[in-house]
Amino acid sequence: MADVLENMLVGLRDAFDKIDRRHIGDVKRMDDILDKVNTAIKAYVTSLDVDALSERDLQRAREILTFATNIEQAGDTVDRNLLGIASKLARRGLTFSESGQAELLAMIDRLITNTRTAASLFTTGDERAARLLAAEKEAFRGLQAASTDAHFDRLRSKRTDTADTSALHLDALRDLKSVNDRIVAAAAYPVLESKGELLPTRLRQRD
Repeated sequence: MADVLENMLVGLRDAFDKIDRRHIGDVKRMDDILDKVNTAIKAYVTSLDVDALSERDLQRAREILTFATNIEQAGDTVDRNLLGIASKLARRGLTFSESGQAELLAMIDRLITNTRTAASLFTTGDERAARLLAAEKEAFRGLQAASTDAHFDRLRSKRTDTADTSALHLDALRDLKSVNDRIVAAAAYPVLESKGELLPTRLRQRD
């Protein structure tokens, strides 16, 4: 599932970089694969005999379901929201401003890295890697705020390329952050929770 999501993000990057409606359709079809794998995983895990499983096995089953659910939801956001934005740009013959597009592509690159980290973390359960991935949630909040501020600065300077795509750009920032939230929830939070490092409202701070 992580591999499919990563391929979708690579496809999304290309869709924003080179507006091509056929390519957008190809990427959207990857979400069907993600949905099928998610369904198969859930069917297998929920078919297990709970009484025959140890407590550790039950915990791992919960982790698998959490990972699968969040990765599937991240894929849905890419499919329905972000690729929808790319489709609107294509239909209207628009492109993001050069600086605005650069900001979005940089965020997608970071999402691709975070997806790879989540896949590795799901296997290793490394606490340090989990804390680093969890920190990406705050990092993305900062990126969204900085990019939003830069966007409004461009609007104030009366740039047509920014005004024509303003709503789509702000929607893309929100949706990219949402994808990152799902990636963090998929792999980082279960590890930190199992080690008592996740407080109800925030990551525990070390002395």
